[in-house]
Amino acid sequence: HAADNAQALATLFRSEFSVQLFRQTGGLISPLYCSDPLNTTFINGQQQYEPRRTLDIQMQINPVVTTPLMFFDNVITRTMEADNADPTQ
Repeated sequence: HAADNAQALATLFRSEFSVQLFRQTGGLISPLYCSDPLNTTFINGQQQYEPRRTLDIQMQINPVVTTPLMFFDNVITRTMEADNADPTQ
């Protein structure tokens, strides 16, 4: 059953379903790629074969960062006469 479940998950990830699912959760993650299910059977601690299927999935994270912005909306200006003869001014 692991092979069937892995194939179903790969099919869903490659479909428009996954795009819509991630979009509904805020749109911060976008699915990019999903491999075919891989047979990664291994031998467990009791020396028994454990059937296992894995998928290589790639996603893109689109973070949104909000920071406070300092600005001004009021400026006070004044004018003064410059003395061009004195280089210190």
